[in-house]
Amino acid sequence: MFCLFSNFDEIADHKKDNLVLHSAILSEPNDESVRLVQYLVDHHPECMEVRSTEGLTPLALAMSHHKVRFARILVDAGANQAVRDKEARNLLHLILVSDGGRICKHSNRFTKLLDLLDKQLLATMLTERAGKGSRTPFSRWLHAQPHFTPADPAIPRPSNTPQTDEEIITCMTSLILDLADSTDQKHLEVFDEAGNTPVHDAVKKGFPQVLGLLLDRRPDMLNRENATGTTPLEMAVDAWVNKTTSAPPVSPPGSTSTHPEWQNAIHRAPRFFIAGCRLKYDQEKEMLRVCQERAQQRPGKRRLVSLFEANEVAKRLAAAGRVTGRRFGARDDDVCTDSEDDPEGWGSMSGHW
Repeated sequence: MFCLFSNFDEIADHKKDNLVLHSAILSEPNDESVRLVQYLVDHHPECMEVRSTEGLTPLALAMSHHKVRFARILVDAGANQAVRDKEARNLLHLILVSDGGRICKHSNRFTKLLDLLDKQLLATMLTERAGKGSRTPFSRWLHAQPHFTPADPAIPRPSNTPQTDEEIITCMTSLILDLADSTDQKHLEVFDEAGNTPVHDAVKKGFPQVLGLLLDRRPDMLNRENATGTTPLEMAVDAWVNKTTSAPPVSPPGSTSTHPEWQNAIHRAPRFFIAGCRLKYDQEKEMLRVCQERAQQRPGKRRLVSLFEANEVAKRLAAAGRVTGRRFGARDDDVCTDSEDDPEGWGSMSGHW
């Protein structure tokens, strides 16, 4: 190890735009690699401002790869925390979703990385938009989440089992919202490139727990129009209506259907008698239930989208070439999509009626 130190000066000066510190950041964190990073920072502080081809400084790379020990050395050495990469992603963007697209799912590691950052800068980072979708850190993280079906509460899980995706995203959402309390959750008002707020995205992605957490902090966002004039409540209603009317009806009682909803009580599995058990998870219905309950608990006035906001979204869409063949201002349900109607499916049900 120490014999290598004698060559660091030569390596660091070999090329103007060297990435020797970046290479050290990508190594496996251990006592030896920590000493290496500390040596480079102490003897070649200019390396801390060198950028990779993606525009990442060593600190941005360490945050993106969740290298807590390396990030602490760089922060203590005075590395620039306000840096942004070529896609304008700040450090909070990169912590939540790495430059390679990896989604942050470790709340403990997330908290450790946040503790290293300047709290005054975090308030600004929360509302900064970046990437092709012009998304804030939370919006980008939420949009990157895969769709999942929430776990059935009637099925007990062993205490030592890993967290489900539902539990992970709920926990992470709470941490991010706690971080934004000092700003009155201003980041929830920011439109992305498509003109949606994170609350609209939560409805579209089908995350009822996340939606509930967002509305707990900002109940007024339930009546906030997006760039096309649709509120999250209306979006939930439209999704439920489309789901309900887009497919053939389920088999009625007395049929040979194996669905528990239509099974005789003596043939139904025991778990379906447990209080709170869902016979079938209906994402659209669950989202609508959350929205309607919040609307009844805290009625609010509709907040219209401003002309400035609509024009800003239109300009971003035009710049991205995403308005071709579509009239701006049309709602999502005005756009023709592939129908889920199945005439043969309807015909096959005729024998039950």
